[in-house]
Amino acid sequence: MIFAVLVAFPWGHLAAVMKCGSIFDHTVVGVLVDRLFNAHFLLGMMLIMLVSVHLNLTPVFDGETVFLDNN
Repeated sequence: MIFAVLVAFPWGHLAAVMKCGSIFDHTVVGVLVDRLFNAHFLLGMMLIMLVSVHLNLTPVFDGETVFLDNN
């Protein structure tokens, strides 16, 4: 977390000081947003693996076809 703040604050500050809409601005914002959302996505995937696969507490997939009515 400390590393994220130490990296994001100066880069975000530089992007704000530079001309709005520049390639540097778009690159910095894109990279920082990508890192923010990938962290949450990967944490969710790791929790699914831990709870469902390794601890066997919840089903991941029951082997049946989903959303098809077999009457």
